[in-house]
Amino acid sequence: GRAAVGVMYVRLTAATNENPTEALAAAIDHIRRNAWARGGSAVVISADPAVIALVDPWGDVGDALPLNKAVKARFDPNHVLAAGRTPWS
Repeated sequence: GRAAVGVMYVRLTAATNENPTEALAAAIDHIRRNAWARGGSAVVISADPAVIALVDPWGDVGDALPLNKAVKARFDPNHVLAAGRTPWS
């Protein structure tokens, strides 16, 4: 993690006695609810496609989406930078 900037990296694995895809999606939702309650957020950097099908990798971006879309449109009007890799691209 990066304590100075408030970043923590977590690797999740599911117990073998449950559906791993649903268990991981539930764990991500739980982490996100706790992070939001404390003014934070949680982004999924890498996951199995089956998990990504159940959760949005970015989660709720809040009020930032319209501003980020405007910045992206202004500085990357052809949408070539990080195409499809952010919620606003």
